Amino acid sequence: MDARSKSFENRRNAWRKLSKESVTDASERMALLNIVSKIANVELKRHRLTHGLWGWDEEDLTTMRAYSFRPRVEFDVDFDFDGLMELGFQIGEINFQLTFPSGKKEAWEAVWEAVGEANEPDCSFTYIDRSWLRSVMVKNAIPKRRPRQGNPRKHKRG
Repeated sequence: MDARSKSFENRRNAWRKLSKESVTDASERMALLNIVSKIANVELKRHRLTHGLWGWDEEDLTTMRAYSFRPRVEFDVDFDFDGLMELGFQIGEINFQLTFPSGKKEAWEAVWEAVGEANEPDCSFTYIDRSWLRSVMVKNAIPKRRPRQGNPRKHKRG
């Protein structure tokens, strides 16, 4: 089995073979094979981006390029901001599906479990972004206040 190979392609193919041969539940098998296909679709771009040498296009300084001049893996590919973001989103979606196979509900449960553990005295989870927390809490749970406008009040010294 190529699962221990250093070649990512061999490991991906081993995963595909194991999924086809070992997973008996048809919907779970299809979900795993779907993830393998998504990984295969981004593999070459990710590899070039990660392992290539970086430069920029002399005619358009907003376009980055990744390239390699090694004979077996020679390439020269342009990357703009939108392309980099799209690749990042695709990889993020794959990571999400691998981490939370049941979807958003499982992800939210994990977040709330982490928040609950934050109240434990020996917890290392110490920070939650206030704006994010406000966005996920029930609207009525937070009193509505207008932000202060103008100069702050001056207190009289007495």
